[in-house]
Amino acid sequence: MLKDRLNLVIGQINPIVGDIEYNEHKIIDIIKNHKSCDLIIFPEMAIVGYPLMDHIHDPLIKTEITEAIENIKSVDTKSTIILGSFTEPMELKGKAQPFYNSALVIEDNDIKTIINKRLLPSYDVFDERRYFSFDNKYEPVEIKGFKIGILICEDVWDEHYDIKVANNLVKNGAEILIVINASPYHLNKFKLRSDIIKFKAKKLAVPIVYVNMVGGLDEIVYDGQSFITNKLGEIVFKAKAFEEHTANFTLKLDDIKSGDDNLVIEDWRKEIISALKLNLYDYSAKIRMNHL
Repeated sequence: MLKDRLNLVIGQINPIVGDIEYNEHKIIDIIKNHKSCDLIIFPEMAIVGYPLMDHIHDPLIKTEITEAIENIKSVDTKSTIILGSFTEPMELKGKAQPFYNSALVIEDNDIKTIINKRLLPSYDVFDERRYFSFDNKYEPVEIKGFKIGILICEDVWDEHYDIKVANNLVKNGAEILIVINASPYHLNKFKLRSDIIKFKAKKLAVPIVYVNMVGGLDEIVYDGQSFITNKLGEIVFKAKAFEEHTANFTLKLDDIKSGDDNLVIEDWRKEIISALKLNLYDYSAKIRMNHL
């Protein structure tokens, strides 16, 4: 390990499903405004929005994503970028599920590596097994001298799976875990998420960075509330709820300073009102934007 701290930026953004140009500009603006940080992290499927559903087969969407990723790669920055997208590798050509739900690791104007989702939900609002194939790789990626394990949403919700992605990544040397998410809101969802992450951080003795999408889409609302735990399982940072938030945080690998769980206290009535307001606003605003 080359140093003991990682200066990272959480890009908790509100993308529009299928509006690649809009999402690309939002992502590039954040990268340009944080050129000197070590790492910038965006949510699951940040470049396309989530869920994309059958639009994933649209050739125009695929072309626009390729162009957007090239534009993002070309930004002059010292930062490494973790960006959620889907990929369509040759190894899946001809399969019923020809895509991966992926995290692109972009560094030095190139894609350094691609991490693919291993656990795919098909319940509630999720239908990922219709589109995506499972991956089974658990190798950390080295970023700025740290071995980082990257998980994508369901990868960390492993209670009912035989595969334990976080455990496998740490066994293979991961010093930090980063989870990118498009995790929908329901009442008390943050407590449920944070209890899982705090437990894993303490059990595996690694800090965990959890980056979530924000915004409304039809019956779904994403609440943001990205957060970071230290290796004792204590929350040391929490982003805003129900709004976009770009936040800079210096993560110290061996920091055992006590966290502040007061960061997570939220009156449930205010939470519900915030969720309804965001969902109603986005339903109207995103329809108007798509018709401009």
